[in-house]
Amino acid sequence: MRSSWLIAGTSLIHFGRKSGRLRLLSTPPIGWTFLHTDGAVNVGSGIGAIGGLFHDYVGSWISGFGRSISISDVLTVELWVIHDSLELAWNNGFLNL
Repeated sequence: MRSSWLIAGTSLIHFGRKSGRLRLLSTPPIGWTFLHTDGAVNVGSGIGAIGGLFHDYVGSWISGFGRSISISDVLTVELWVIHDSLELAWNNGFLNL
C-alpha cells in the first residue's frame, strides 16, 4: 500500500502507507500557503533525502521540491529540509506560511 493524498473541498486528506489511516489536514486561512515537509536518512549508508510541497488555502498544489543529500545524519537532513523550504518560500514570495 502506498501513501496517498486527496484534495476534498478545502481539505487535504492523507492516507498513510504504514498506519493505514486517513488524516484530515486542514487548510490555511485565505491568503496563506501551507507547507508539508519530510526528510529521511539511512543511518547505515548516511544517504538522506528531503522533500516538501506547498499548497494554497483551497488545497491546490503550488510548488514542491525533493532531493537527495549525501553523507548525512538525522539532524543534517532536518536542517536541510528547513533551509530548502524557507528558501523556496522566500524565492516564490510565500510570506504567509
